[in-house]
Amino acid sequence: MREIDKDPVYISILNIIHRYGKAYPDTIASKLGMTRQAIDYRLKRLVEEGYIEKRYNRRVYYVLTESGLKILSGVTDLVPDTERHTKGLSILKYVPILGISMGIITLGQFIALGDMLRGVVGFVSWTIIGFIAYYYLTKKIG
Repeated sequence: MREIDKDPVYISILNIIHRYGKAYPDTIASKLGMTRQAIDYRLKRLVEEGYIEKRYNRRVYYVLTESGLKILSGVTDLVPDTERHTKGLSILKYVPILGISMGIITLGQFIALGDMLRGVVGFVSWTIIGFIAYYYLTKKIG
């Protein structure tokens, strides 16, 4: 097997194209949480290797070739469920924001009551809780 056959990112790209029948570069980039440039580079390599074909119908899209299907059939146990996995990781980035938001609400409530010190302590506490939750969940999920 070549290096490209074992790389999980390439396998994930092939999996996405297989799942949808055809896939646009923007869709692949969003599903994997990668930049469009990084995906374009990998798609170019997959086309060069003969695993996918580039087609046009007002927009560029990609479809699997027989070689691409053979790669996927050979590593079906290694193909991750990219959509579920990346969706969980993309939602995690909002956990610290939630903690900061709760801190701002707490700060506002205590300022309204005239107790600035308790408001600042509440803000700092919620912010720390948000970041601790983020790191805990990334270790647990990712």
